[in-house]
Amino acid sequence: NRSIYLLIFTYLSVKGIEYLAIESKILVKGYEEVKVGGSRDFVNAVSCKLLAVGLTDTLRGSHLLIERTFPLVYEEVCANKITDGIWKIISKEYAIHDDDGLFSILNPFEKKKKRFEVSYWDVARHLIIKVVNSYIKYSWPLQSFMASLQGKKEFRESIQYCITFEKGIRLLNRLFSEIERGNLKINLEQKQIMKKLFDS
Repeated sequence: NRSIYLLIFTYLSVKGIEYLAIESKILVKGYEEVKVGGSRDFVNAVSCKLLAVGLTDTLRGSHLLIERTFPLVYEEVCANKITDGIWKIISKEYAIHDDDGLFSILNPFEKKKKRFEVSYWDVARHLIIKVVNSYIKYSWPLQSFMASLQGKKEFRESIQYCITFEKGIRLLNRLFSEIERGNLKINLEQKQIMKKLFDS
């Protein structure tokens, strides 16, 4: 019922939504319903809230919330419609940096940028870090990773981040392997970015 979803998304905090212990796929259904006819500010607020819920990985199928909300949140952040106030509900996370040593010798992407530099004000890049780290930490499905980072800019930045640390390289290796086997759906922009990475 749309009115019930409106009440939940309007009045409950991130913790409150988690406490309900509703499956993510049900929250996604409600999200799609309240988006229709909702104001931009309202939809942005709900998207940020559900993204925060997904990133805690407390609900069954949390990655589904990331798939549905992250593309919109990222687009709105890039359009300056969501500011750094987002960190009031989503904890900021910093890039993973490996220690120099054996990994730097074995890293096939060593010629690439060694660090994923992020300014304190760069909300979009901080979100990329947060989402990529979550996919690694919670071992969410690779197809979900591709669905969440479906746009050219965010996918490129996620790849640029992944090639700077060991766990990111492992994620990329799994992605490449599954794509070559035909087990992952990949859009044209993602395909172009990965081809450029292979050819460089």
